[in-house]
Amino acid sequence: MLNASSESKDVAEDLPVMAWLQIHGWRATYCNFFAQDLSYYVLGHLPWESLKRANDIHDYIMSSQEFFQITKSEISNYVDKGFMVYLTINEAPRAGHIAVGWINNTENKEIIQAGAETGKLTIDEVFGSEVDVSINIYLGFLKKEI
Repeated sequence: MLNASSESKDVAEDLPVMAWLQIHGWRATYCNFFAQDLSYYVLGHLPWESLKRANDIHDYIMSSQEFFQITKSEISNYVDKGFMVYLTINEAPRAGHIAVGWINNTENKEIIQAGAETGKLTIDEVFGSEVDVSINIYLGFLKKEI
């Protein structure tokens, strides 16, 4: 289910027919699938309906009272306290992007994601320094023992 390897994946890599037809009808990246799998693994449930594109997840997070917006400088603090931190952008009509802040380490690579690059990365490595990223914590509680 989860594959957090540091191997890079091509952004236009074909998904299995069922996945890309049901969700997009075109070639998609893995960021939304990875964020959903990781959320389910850690939380025991999804904070949103399954089979959403990254843009749809972004819109849901921005309109839901179950999420609270934070700043880049607060990510480590919330991650250390066990919160799931979601970093999203809506790039309609393109696919947008979602990454998750969950694992903190000494290299300051706080974001774990799948997409053009897969693995633990910094915010700037994922989104670039000029992109206006929405950063939100999920206010639900952890349901799975770690």
